Amino acid sequence: MSAKPGLSKRVERAETTLVMSSVVILARDVNQSIFTTLWLVKNGILLEEEASVRDLVVAAGITRVPTPEFELLVLPDRLQMRFDPKTPDATGTLNRVLGGIAKTLPHTPFSAVGLNFQHELVPTGPADFFEWNRRIFASPWALTRVNDDTRTRFGCNFAYDAYDGARMRVSAGVKSQADTSTDRASSAPTHEPYVVVVSCNLHRDLSADNAPKELPRMLGLWRSVRDDTTELVASLRS
Repeated sequence: MSAKPGLSKRVERAETTLVMSSVVILARDVNQSIFTTLWLVKNGILLEEEASVRDLVVAAGITRVPTPEFELLVLPDRLQMRFDPKTPDATGTLNRVLGGIAKTLPHTPFSAVGLNFQHELVPTGPADFFEWNRRIFASPWALTRVNDDTRTRFGCNFAYDAYDGARMRVSAGVKSQADTSTDRASSAPTHEPYVVVVSCNLHRDLSADNAPKELPRMLGLWRSVRDDTTELVASLRS
């Protein structure tokens, strides 16, 4: 397949990688003291082996359970789970852990839930990055404030309604990667390697009336949202 006009083949062949996945439930006055390993296992929220991991923390104001598949964090104002980016589908674990907590503590005032995915797009070569980055992300306003310096970098933010009442927020930015193979003492011109970081947050406000229905629905969207955000980032190559 030939590259489209203005699209470097190096960008066209760029790799996209999911580097972070988490789910956060915000709440007011979480009864954090109840989150002992005994209580979590007794209520079917954690498995015995998950509650026996090393580096587990149960202390005033925090419960942290770092298992090989996920990390559960309980704070007075939130519940959070982080997953290995290679996890094929976290829906079942989310339903058991966060869904189980919500069912066991139905009177907790949950205020919002967010599904978060961070992707990276790495062009195969940095030489053509400036032209591609400018074409894809530069807004008319931004272009009035900069010159044609090839070190200038552009990003993008946008939000839209999605998934029947939720709000998707997307933020794309650029970061530099250290190139240990480059001889910085050389006087020859070099191109720094850059990575495009795309953070996606699907946010849904919760209330006492809608939380019993909306919270499990949102947790059940994990795989769909992951796949949609993966496709969204991959579209930068086309």
